[in-house]
Amino acid sequence: MAEDIEPAGGGPAAAGGAAAAAGGAAAAGGPAAGGPAGGGPAGGGPGDDPNAPPSRSNNPTNNAVQRTRSWTGLWVIAVSDLVIAVAAIWGIVKTSSNSASSSSIVAILTSAFTAIGTLTTAYFGIKSVTNTAQSLVGQGGAGQGGAGQGGAGQGGAGQ
Repeated sequence: MAEDIEPAGGGPAAAGGAAAAAGGAAAAGGPAAGGPAGGGPAGGGPGDDPNAPPSRSNNPTNNAVQRTRSWTGLWVIAVSDLVIAVAAIWGIVKTSSNSASSSSIVAILTSAFTAIGTLTTAYFGIKSVTNTAQSLVGQGGAGQGGAGQGGAGQGGAGQ
């Protein structure tokens, strides 16, 4: 019975006999045959039109991506530093109400300043190294001989 069913539009898959008898996705024009999985038109999403002009939301520039990463990282560090400061203030308030010695307050302040300093220094250190590496790549340093220009990109199988 399965041999009598022909995919819509005929074509090479119907003439194959075994492919048509299998009734699989390849015979029906499904994902294995390269067709759409849901039965709708290929590339049916709103941003999939290759003739549409590029927009900033679908295709941001490299500069916009880097600016967003920088601001996001800076906000994360600022909020983290604020949380550490609030925790230190809370610890000082709790220990001062218990008439604790000044050595515990000094320990809380020392560890808070160390955590804030380490976190902030690590962020700006990593950010400066990243900026330096990106500027070297942009000037013709390492990274310009990608796979598309070298041996693996041009001497592939089948050429």
